[in-house]
Amino acid sequence: MNVYDVTDCAHPRLLEEFFWPENIHNLTISPNGRYVYATQPLQVVDLDPLFDADPATGVRFIGNIEDKLDYPLVGVGPVPDVDDSAPQARRPSADYSAHEAWSNFDGTKLHLGAQLPTFEVFTILDITEWLADPVANRPAVISQREGRGHSMRTATIKGRRYALHSEESVFGANNGCLSEKLNPFAGPAEPWLTDITDETNPEMRISQFHLEINQPQNCPAQLDSGVEASVHYHDVDDATDATFAMMSMQGAGIRVVDIRDPRNPVEVAYFNPGDVQTGEGVTLDNAWGHVRYVEQTGQIWFATATGGFWVVEIEPQVRERLALESTPVLHAAGRPGTDGVAIDQALIGVVAAPAYCSLGPLASAG
Repeated sequence: MNVYDVTDCAHPRLLEEFFWPENIHNLTISPNGRYVYATQPLQVVDLDPLFDADPATGVRFIGNIEDKLDYPLVGVGPVPDVDDSAPQARRPSADYSAHEAWSNFDGTKLHLGAQLPTFEVFTILDITEWLADPVANRPAVISQREGRGHSMRTATIKGRRYALHSEESVFGANNGCLSEKLNPFAGPAEPWLTDITDETNPEMRISQFHLEINQPQNCPAQLDSGVEASVHYHDVDDATDATFAMMSMQGAGIRVVDIRDPRNPVEVAYFNPGDVQTGEGVTLDNAWGHVRYVEQTGQIWFATATGGFWVVEIEPQVRERLALESTPVLHAAGRPGTDGVAIDQALIGVVAAPAYCSLGPLASAG
């Protein structure tokens, strides 16, 4: 893991290259910038020593939470899990308490969602005491319920707190012909909202966002299209006062969903990057990463699997529909997602612009 100082974003400065003691998959930074959480297994480091003016100190590894975290045996829906016949009431977390961890501002509380039919536990942890002394103390389990979470985000909507969480389905059979209970191996993955206002007793899956193409009755059309329209990651516009969510739904592009009524999420806009010409031919681009909304400009930033880095803007009628404050449209003409755009390898390079920073190369499309 490389840690950069981007205070001067045109000249990022490498502070440290840190080697985690075990495998890392997803990385999440606490909103206050102090802690980094890695998953599979769930490990934590403290960045604070990097900024104590002592060049001899660096990133401090705190520990592996799963060494101190037990896991409940819970089933999915009406059928038991394959491991529910085990005699013990609880089991070790098996390095899989979370695919992605999401924390509160100061990093002392974690929201976790695991994957797979044998690890489908939605967990809220208080790790305050564990952070202070990871040897003597254990993380405090606030609640654990049946529920998955390949991607995990929290949001406050009209004064109540919610978790936006989802599975993934990335093995080529993610279509409405098959049940979502087969995730992540098959079936469509679509995100849920869970009410976590009472963290000791979350109200699980109060709603789920659906795409019409993923409905079972549209199975033949989906197979004919060859489009995989499952969510991979998702985000909200403002975690402290959320209006809409942005879903990366692979071949279905970015979907913008009004979540002001959490029990009735409604899609209001989408952007599909379309086909991209590569050296291997034309391929349908996939939106698969996290998404950032920039309130000051009304722009949405995201990267796709083939097409590179995209900046799109919310059109005026959508802003009106969402009751967003007026923001000047910087590029009113714009252009839609394209058909057969060629990625010019000669254009690969660091793009220097006042609107954003880049720590790596960007492929410029068309």
